Amino acid sequence: MSTNRKSLIKNKNILQSAYSILFLSVFFAIMAWQLFVLGMAFNSTFDSKNYSWEKSLVGQYRGFKYQIGDRVFRSAVVGKDGWLFFTENLSLRNYQKVDPLNVTNIKKLLNIFRQIDERVSAYGGTFLVVVPPDKSTIYPQYMPKEIPVIGTVTSLDRLIERVNNFSHIRIVDLRPTLRSASESTPVYYKTDTHWNCIGAFYAYNEMLSSIKMSNPDLKIHSMDDFTITTHETRFDLASTMGIDLTEESMSVSPNFDVEITSASGIEQGYNNDLLRFVFNSNRDLPELMVLHDSFYPACLNSYVETSFSRTLSVPYNDITMEQILEVIEVEKPDVVVLEFAERFMDYFLWQFAE
Repeated sequence: MSTNRKSLIKNKNILQSAYSILFLSVFFAIMAWQLFVLGMAFNSTFDSKNYSWEKSLVGQYRGFKYQIGDRVFRSAVVGKDGWLFFTENLSLRNYQKVDPLNVTNIKKLLNIFRQIDERVSAYGGTFLVVVPPDKSTIYPQYMPKEIPVIGTVTSLDRLIERVNNFSHIRIVDLRPTLRSASESTPVYYKTDTHWNCIGAFYAYNEMLSSIKMSNPDLKIHSMDDFTITTHETRFDLASTMGIDLTEESMSVSPNFDVEITSASGIEQGYNNDLLRFVFNSNRDLPELMVLHDSFYPACLNSYVETSFSRTLSVPYNDITMEQILEVIEVEKPDVVVLEFAERFMDYFLWQFAE
């Protein structure tokens, strides 16, 4: 073999070794960076004050995961056509219909309802329970096919059956209406856990239709009575996942002549500043009290508060049962609505369980 050929083979081997070393170096550098970022993301003792760039790196890493097709994140999954679904609380259990709340816990929930209903019924008021469904309940067709539906009964199924069979309390099942509406128009956001203003309108209509049975003079507005406007927003699921996705957010305003003003609980003489009072310029309408979670301020309030002369609302996680009953006794609203999301059934239960 000639000296030149030996030299070429030697150089080729050296070059291959160099490429191998470079590849391994880059590979291990990427792995080390990913492990480092993951450690920061999940280490609760990490001092973010000393590392202001933590969120930026974690966001870049999660965005990279999304871009390369990763569909499983810490609190959410990416479904078909880019639909994002929350996976914590009861969300996955509800979708898969596994391990629903047992009879004992359903009874405890009903007992909580009865405490409120007894106080409201004592002066002739109306009590109503409203449960906004999970997004996966309304849009199961967009859930990842790798997550199967296993059972046949959900916690909400059990609750509605128990309430209807063992009490006179009214509970609004929004699932049929929202499923039907979803066939012709989006009723939930793709990148958020909540309904949009169209879904909120259908909930408003169902809720007030039930209230109207005991308050026949109640005014229920049509969708044409409102104007919906949109603007680009980065919603909660995208933010939680750390990915840069935006979607058109909806807001609603009435087309009819009405003036809405508000005041805090402190301004109205209560110690709880989270109590919110809303006053309608039409004073001939009934009065309402709403115990709620995040679905109520997700556009539902914009419809509801135009149909009542005064609306008192408070998040249920910011008030005790004793305080709820005291406020009802003092205010004596014509209607009391309890709203909690399907995925928060157990959270609501333990918030007020004795």
